Amino acid sequence: MRFNSDITYGVPPEPMTIACAKFFSEHALLHAYVTFIIDLVGHVDHARFVANEALLEYARSKEEKEKYIAYSKSYGSAARQYFMYNEVAHEMWLCRCVDNYLCYISDLLALIFTSKPETLRSNETVTTEELLRHSRIEDVIQALAEKKVNQLSYKGLPELFKHLQDKLGFQLFQNEEEMYYARNAVELRNLIVHNRGIVNNVFLHRVPDYSGVIGDRIRLSDENLISIVALISRSVSDIDVRASSKFGLPQSCQTKDELMEKYVCCDCKFKGKEYHDIKNN
Repeated sequence: MRFNSDITYGVPPEPMTIACAKFFSEHALLHAYVTFIIDLVGHVDHARFVANEALLEYARSKEEKEKYIAYSKSYGSAARQYFMYNEVAHEMWLCRCVDNYLCYISDLLALIFTSKPETLRSNETVTTEELLRHSRIEDVIQALAEKKVNQLSYKGLPELFKHLQDKLGFQLFQNEEEMYYARNAVELRNLIVHNRGIVNNVFLHRVPDYSGVIGDRIRLSDENLISIVALISRSVSDIDVRASSKFGLPQSCQTKDELMEKYVCCDCKFKGKEYHDIKNN
């Protein structure tokens, strides 16, 4: 399995659809939460260090001094404990990011179908009972759109790509490479959710170039995870711009600057060389 080496994050386009605004709002929330956890770990170690130094200064006996000196040498214990559970944190973040991505696609399809009802045309029949459940044509369109979205949500990305290209003349991805990376992200999410991240026959069939074997647990490095998160945000920005242009979709009142303000910068205490020293010890 190849991972995209491009870790450039996508930014909200301007203007953007409501579906896109929802995606980036959630994306910012996930980013802020992960940043908070990492920053909190750094603050715990820093606070412990400061307190220990103060106690060492006022230690009355040799034994007390030796105890606080030993504590000082163990600086970074909270960070080391965090890295013990790093794989679980990575899996949780990946799943939430991919779920947000799939929700965006569903929201975008619903927006297309309700904004352009002619895109709902098909050979499927609608019963009189279904029609009589609604008193307005707008409600009928909304119900049909929801039904269509539910049907499409069960398709894999390659099948969905083909359906949108054949029926709506819209390419979800602009090239095979983009679809490859997006499909792999979804398959990783499915493996984590449905099989605790343990490689099985289904996963190997869908991701044939994965180098692991059945029974292995997938391993996501920091770089792998960042590349997936970055890919997803770029994909949403690209899809939204093209879909808005093709279908004339209504735009959100939220601006790019308003959404970007929700992102927070990570200034954790164990970055750079110190970060790697703690992680590798």
